Amino acid sequence: MIVVCKKKRLPMIIIIVVMMGMLSGLLSVTNNFRWGIMLIFILLIASTMKKSKLPYIPSILLTSLSFIIIPWTKNEFRLGPIQIVYLPFIIYGIILFISNLKKKSLLPNFLYIDSGSKLINNILCYFLIYGTMSVFWVNDYKSWAIYLIYWYFNICIIFSFTTSIYKDKEKLIRFIIIHLFLLSISSMLGLFRFFVLGYPDANPILIFNRNGSLFMYIPFYAVLLSLYYMFKKKIFYWYMVVTFTMSFILIFSRTGYLAATLSIVLYYGLIVKTKQGVARIFKSVFIICFLCVIFLPVFTIFDFDLKQAIITRILLIQNGLAFISGKGENIVYDLRRVQLIDGGIHIIKNNWLLGTGIGLGNYLYYFPTNITSVPARAHNLYISYLGELGILGFWSLIAFFLSTFIYFLGIVRKVLDIKYKSLGYGFIIGHVVMVLAFATNEYITFPYVWFFWGLAFSYFKLMKNNYIAK
Repeated sequence: MIVVCKKKRLPMIIIIVVMMGMLSGLLSVTNNFRWGIMLIFILLIASTMKKSKLPYIPSILLTSLSFIIIPWTKNEFRLGPIQIVYLPFIIYGIILFISNLKKKSLLPNFLYIDSGSKLINNILCYFLIYGTMSVFWVNDYKSWAIYLIYWYFNICIIFSFTTSIYKDKEKLIRFIIIHLFLLSISSMLGLFRFFVLGYPDANPILIFNRNGSLFMYIPFYAVLLSLYYMFKKKIFYWYMVVTFTMSFILIFSRTGYLAATLSIVLYYGLIVKTKQGVARIFKSVFIICFLCVIFLPVFTIFDFDLKQAIITRILLIQNGLAFISGKGENIVYDLRRVQLIDGGIHIIKNNWLLGTGIGLGNYLYYFPTNITSVPARAHNLYISYLGELGILGFWSLIAFFLSTFIYFLGIVRKVLDIKYKSLGYGFIIGHVVMVLAFATNEYITFPYVWFFWGLAFSYFKLMKNNYIAK
């Protein structure tokens, strides 16, 4: 909701105009002046929004990016070092930072309501301090600075401030439902381009890598499944479940297959242990298969081999199993991925204590020269960041993952109302699935990941503060 601008908010708008005016000047150097003007306009509108409405900014803007249609071969559009898909969170973060400027400190202070939240807060503080101190042993200072800004922005602004926006659980749940509905619109656009326009996959945001786009859905898939009891009209629930699931299938990503399967198995298998839960599984499968059978003839219109895409994905999964079992000679495809893993292990062995220091440039500085593949991360967070942070820094990431899981689980067990308990488990499973999905990528610096964690902590904070149904 846009509210009338009050006089006391005028200084905030002036600050935003000055800041974004400077930013637009920088953008004009890269021939992207129109982006700067658009950002100023969006920020002016966003600055007049109520605090509880601010999370709608990235949701709406991300959906708007889904309407951009470009040739499939072009993606990862950037404004200098910043991907355009990050702009919704930059806008959101600037508004949050200014609105909380007098209330927050530089380091995160998101809960501090009990010993568990204090522990998680201190772990994140340690991580940021360690990353900052790594300046003393890095080789690429520019890369260190850029990635350190990423981390501070994600943790101290996106994550920290998001946890404190909502004071009422019903408003938070309403936002989550609307956010998921907007994601379903993005899914429909991706599916439309795939089925009707003949694009090779159903990537909802063409200016972003398909695996990056998937991370908008991965943590929220289990959350969507858990909202079953919140919907009076189940048709909207099943519409979103079907669009999400088909996106997971038709983006043709191993990460998507892993995440969707784990979300369904963990939620229905471990949480919903009733005949109704089993019936919902079969209903989902039937609807998805029915739709696929209906739309399958569409593939014959276009010059696209669906079978080849599916076989390629199966071969990639087969390669992973062959690599784990030590049968490297059975690998038939994607040799580069295996070489990147070998390179990452080499970096870990030579920088096991302190790591290479924050930043991709510092990681690649130690990439072995005897590997013919183009240097890059290992496409595995646990290998890449162990090499980048060393044992002294990497433990804090693992500690954050584990302590968050334990903290959430301790709260949700005390919730009695099945609606809120189910949603709590949805957030927990979303967290677990995302952490496991990091084994195939390094999208932890994507602001959307910390946006999810911020909403999750916000929900459990409300549950902790006497909102537990009795």
